Amino acid sequence: MTSTAPWTVYAAFYTALILSLAAVSVGSQQTITLFRLGRSKDGLESLQKLLRNKADPHTTSKSQLYLWQLPVMLLNISILLFIIGLMIIIWNQATQRSAWNDEMKVR
Repeated sequence: MTSTAPWTVYAAFYTALILSLAAVSVGSQQTITLFRLGRSKDGLESLQKLLRNKADPHTTSKSQLYLWQLPVMLLNISILLFIIGLMIIIWNQATQRSAWNDEMKVR
């Protein structure tokens, strides 16, 4: 069925795949960075220094929070795009059939 699907399905599926790979890549890089910082003597202090907000040293910078949440956000967006692609396939199949019968199954 995907061979006759509209171009939007391919766009949603490929974008979801690319965002998933980017999420895994960014998450792996963050894990390696945290592991390397944790291995040093003053790892916690240097991590706190990196995450500290310049204006208010007692809070974390908003950009740092978004950076550390980036893999989760990318995975959520990729799952949403995959579901949208599936919905487009189902909608396309439903609009091409004139009656609701056994042929309404998505193959």
